[in-house]
Amino acid sequence: EKIGKLPVPVEFISFGKRFISNELRRIGGYPELRENFRTDNGNLIFDTKFHINNPSLLEDKINSIPGVIENGVFSKRRPEMIIVGDGNNFRILNRSENG
Repeated sequence: EKIGKLPVPVEFISFGKRFISNELRRIGGYPELRENFRTDNGNLIFDTKFHINNPSLLEDKINSIPGVIENGVFSKRRPEMIIVGDGNNFRILNRSENG
């Protein structure tokens, strides 16, 4: 399957909301603010749809936007855990169990 079926979460500092939204659009994204949500650090999230052909390049472009804290592409490092679900059921995939 191709990456990009689900939106990429992009955590950002709230005062840069308009600028970051415009920059995500400039690199081909379609950002939607995650309503009524703040991260543990008090930041906001854009759930951003992309057509992802080169995950590493996309991750670099997102992270180069001033005010972006992190994004959910993870092409340069493997996450410790992935939670996969459809709203009714979910699975937790741990790195130690799956190599």
